[in-house]
Amino acid sequence: MMTTRYVCAAACLGLLAACPAREDRPQRAADAAPVRADANPPSAADAATPASADASAPVVADASPASDPDAGPSPDAPPTGAITIPDPGTGPADWQMDYHENFTPGDAFPVGIVTDNYPYILAYIEPTSGDVFYVFRTGPTFTRLDIDLWGNKADVLAMHVHEGTGLVFGAEVPDDKPEILLGGWNLQADTVYVLEIHTAGGGFV
Repeated sequence: MMTTRYVCAAACLGLLAACPAREDRPQRAADAAPVRADANPPSAADAATPASADASAPVVADASPASDPDAGPSPDAPPTGAITIPDPGTGPADWQMDYHENFTPGDAFPVGIVTDNYPYILAYIEPTSGDVFYVFRTGPTFTRLDIDLWGNKADVLAMHVHEGTGLVFGAEVPDDKPEILLGGWNLQADTVYVLEIHTAGGGFV
């Protein structure tokens, strides 16, 4: 009887020695921490974006770069103190205007394109200034302007033609006729000019 107990005890000890220790046993799947897949993995574009970049902040280009104070005025700008004049227009020449306040170069009456000498000019001249102005462009082949104011009702003192390049009231063009009521000017084709008529006390021409 004692022999049988010793054999059982030895067998149990052998089984215990053959079993691995608890810490050596492989962890069961139920005991391991679950690994969950990210339902929204980062895209390639997100991966390339630095972590510090604020994706919600818009990138705004500077539409108004700082101007250079030493750059000077624009080459298209009229000179300081220059008198600008209206565009003469592109229609056929019309010197017979109705009543308009064309008493300064800046308010000159737009005549259009002059391709021939017109026999009659109509204007009301304001008595305070005594002046009236017309702005016109010469045609592609027109280079000679002649004006005759004989028979007008105003006391004409002078007629002048001024350059108008760049729509700026410019220098006077020489008149080759000595009479006050007759004017003659050699002009450039396809160029803007201003005609000025000056009277004593205004009136109609």
